[in-house]
Amino acid sequence: MADGLYFGGLLNGTPVQYVQFTAGGINVVSPSKVTVQAPNIELNAAAQCALNSPVIVLNGTVQQGAGSFGGTSTWQGNMNTLGTLRNNGKDVGSTHTHPGVQSGPSNTGTPN
Repeated sequence: MADGLYFGGLLNGTPVQYVQFTAGGINVVSPSKVTVQAPNIELNAAAQCALNSPVIVLNGTVQQGAGSFGGTSTWQGNMNTLGTLRNNGKDVGSTHTHPGVQSGPSNTGTPN
């Protein structure tokens, strides 16, 4: 049983913007932008939270929390960064240096 009703009629067009309640979940459908605005927004998913889009823009600092779902971050594909790339506080980007470097077949030391 649905929690919402649509009463069609001869002069009514098919809705293009609506909230649909189904046995499989809830669908919010809009032909244009959907905005959610609040001081804090929390999404909770027991298995997965998927963002599906050709481009995902995150405006603001991105942090991985240390909560129950904190863990390894895995990326597929190339990663381009602008600015300093750090690992455990050490610069590992294109401008990092190594101590004790000499020409030859030896490996370098850890980054400065």
